Amino acid sequence: MTTYEFDHEEDILQPLSNLLYGVSLEDYRYWRENQTLRLAKYKPKYNHQHLEHKVATVKLLVCGHSGTKKYHPNHLKPVSKGTVYLSDGYDYMLLQRYKEINLEINRAMNLVARAKKNALSRIKGFNFNRDPKTGEPVMSFFGEFKNKEQEEDIERERMGSKQEELLFMVSTTDFFFPNCDDPYLMGKIACANVLSDLYSFGIADCDNMLMILAGSTDMTPEQRTWSTRGMINGFNDNAKIAGTNITGGQTVKNPWPIIGGVATSVVKKDEFIMPVGAVAGDVLVLTKPLGTQVCANAHQWLQGFPEKWERITGVVTREQIIECWAYAVNSMARLNRTGARMMMKHGAHACTDVTGFGLLGHSMNLAKNQNAAVYFEIDTLPIMQGMVEIDATLNYNYNLLKGMSAETSGGLLVALPADKAQAFIDDMQEIDKQPAWIIGKVKASDKPQSENYSYLVDNLNIINVLPNNNF
Repeated sequence: MTTYEFDHEEDILQPLSNLLYGVSLEDYRYWRENQTLRLAKYKPKYNHQHLEHKVATVKLLVCGHSGTKKYHPNHLKPVSKGTVYLSDGYDYMLLQRYKEINLEINRAMNLVARAKKNALSRIKGFNFNRDPKTGEPVMSFFGEFKNKEQEEDIERERMGSKQEELLFMVSTTDFFFPNCDDPYLMGKIACANVLSDLYSFGIADCDNMLMILAGSTDMTPEQRTWSTRGMINGFNDNAKIAGTNITGGQTVKNPWPIIGGVATSVVKKDEFIMPVGAVAGDVLVLTKPLGTQVCANAHQWLQGFPEKWERITGVVTREQIIECWAYAVNSMARLNRTGARMMMKHGAHACTDVTGFGLLGHSMNLAKNQNAAVYFEIDTLPIMQGMVEIDATLNYNYNLLKGMSAETSGGLLVALPADKAQAFIDDMQEIDKQPAWIIGKVKASDKPQSENYSYLVDNLNIINVLPNNNF
């Protein structure tokens, strides 16, 4: 089996395992009452939304090899077998346009590769052999399924032999920088986001998690300790709610904080749903409202950007933004675990989670990877109250009504039989106390399967989703 090792050893910090055991109530109250640190302001210098994403999922190649080798982002070609494919929202144009962040991207990718290697080393009792036809490792890293199956930020690894029960190791990696000031809540959001790819396969139980963490070098040591401790505890607490454990991870230094992780499950073939089975007549159900990015930015403007806040004061009030932001944070931190269980119960045919590429980007990606020749018609957008008006005031910079506004830890977009959809929604409401919506249909296409697509109708039905904090 190919090993994956990288340099930049000087970036590896001492493990912060001592911070995993919680923070005292007194310390946490002090943090909340004396917040001089705005966590969400520590971000990359580029604005990822303004890049022109021409595909729904973009891959970077990180060269895997025995021993060590320096990696430069411009060297986007494999140097040996066992290539690692990452799909974390960075593209080649970004690398060319923002040379100053190449080093940080490099460090982040090294971090993910280390975490993946650590995750594999924890799985015992399986033999990882090479394919007799191709010579490639049976358990190889890839960010897209072969045979035109769906591209996802997730890996599916086949394990076992013909004489044994066929098992699959499903693994996902994700991380991002903070979008809210409270480090504890940021940790909970990050955990929910990491687990979401597993849940989109109908896998409700995660066997193991690793944590990816970066402490900010732009903060003082005291600020770095407080923010790191809060993110770790939030991540850890949500992992407990998910019924899983964090068994390790990796920590580095970085100009801005990073929080994320690896989630892994070993499942039988009938315990997960491949996201390729949507058929004509299915309906599309969305389990969380849209508008988190717009709400996050509006809340940041309210706190520290008066000139930007002035631009939207005519359409929303301070109280509305605060209430909506509380709803958005709770929504982002809510696990998609119930959705995963309901997918299995009600016979879902395909699913993806809605995150950085927006509803249209992820639905397009899902549609293109269906086995049948179909297209997705989206006619309804459930959007948090006030976010459409804010976007309109800003000349629709967020493209919210085009389905292109990024979401953080968004809901599941599920294709399932029309006669099962209402029962799915009713169960979601009963268990999570939150609504879900039928937002579109799967229709037969007269074009080849390779030309599958998704689109939004002209006369969209906009559902104004009121804050509902019954979490």
